[in-house]
Amino acid sequence: MAAVLSIQNSDGVKRVLPLILNSKEDVLRQYPLLAALAYREFAQGPETIASEVARVAAKSTRTEDEIVVTIEGVHTGKLCRLKAPRRASIEWLAQMAQAGMEVQNAFQVGPVSAFRIRWVLVDVAAEEQWLRMSRRRQREVHAIVTAEGDVRVAHSPRERLEQLGIKDGTVFHMYAIEDEDFSPPPCAAPA
Repeated sequence: MAAVLSIQNSDGVKRVLPLILNSKEDVLRQYPLLAALAYREFAQGPETIASEVARVAAKSTRTEDEIVVTIEGVHTGKLCRLKAPRRASIEWLAQMAQAGMEVQNAFQVGPVSAFRIRWVLVDVAAEEQWLRMSRRRQREVHAIVTAEGDVRVAHSPRERLEQLGIKDGTVFHMYAIEDEDFSPPPCAAPA
């Protein structure tokens, strides 16, 4: 496995999709290296696993201006592989991932109001730093990535992938967080 992961890291081509048959916690405790990879659990069913293996194995044609990133929903376990222009914004990447994984940005909490969320892209190599952040600080982040040995934080959704140093083959986990920037429309005055 170490040899295949080394090749995968050097050429950016996805070659490993671990399939966990037993307790995810036990396997990740024994093989912590797998936590940084997108993996699947056998309980998801053979059709889902086959579809994701086909997606991972699919050949990609892209230009020099494009990178391929993998995004996994931490809450849903869904996986999305996206080809993105290097000049794309974090906001664009998050929206494409949201559409590809069919996740929502609001949940109905009553007859009139919705709980709004936004999706934060967390490079698996920077996940430890993300998890150590206070909830207040996490709400200020749109993406966190490790590039050239540094942890970089995007505080604006308009920051570009190339500005942050996001490379081909980067794997993100996508976290839901409260959207404090959302302003609900005003209620209509009673007639």
